[in-house]
Amino acid sequence: MDLQEKFIELREENANLKERLKENQDVKEIEKRIDRNNGDAVDYTDENGNQLVICTNCWDNNRKIIQVQHSGGRQYFCGVCKQYKYKVNK
Repeated sequence: MDLQEKFIELREENANLKERLKENQDVKEIEKRIDRNNGDAVDYTDENGNQLVICTNCWDNNRKIIQVQHSGGRQYFCGVCKQYKYKVNK
């Protein structure tokens, strides 16, 4: 009985670890499409090739791709974290 319970626990742990590994691989793929610079609003190319400007705070803290709204000049506004962001062009 103890061996069977241990086997079930190990199988569940293995499934959880596989899911975490997949999530980490997805994050690495997304990171490749983020064009970082010195600003906190950066260019991001989605899986369809569309260019967006996203909030780095939302990505870095919550792993969420949040498109920011252009407010004029180099200034953008994030509707999620409610902060103004600045984009530095290369």
